Amino acid sequence: MKKVAILARNDLFPLAIAQCADVSAKKRGFNVVFFEKYAIGTMDHASALTQIRAAQPEWIFATGYINDLILIENRWET
Repeated sequence: MKKVAILARNDLFPLAIAQCADVSAKKRGFNVVFFEKYAIGTMDHASALTQIRAAQPEWIFATGYINDLILIENRWET
């Protein structure tokens, strides 16, 4: 596994985690093929997930809070 996508809620804590994941992944030789922030209150992640699919990552790292992550997971499965 070498390709990673990172989707981060544009909020202090989730964004800090995503930025650390980005630095850590690159330090360990991973290729970060996608790094985007989404706005607080985003209800539809379809656009970002379409871009992620196009980048063909082998691992997706999403940050946010439980409601965000549920929405992302539900959209990914459709």
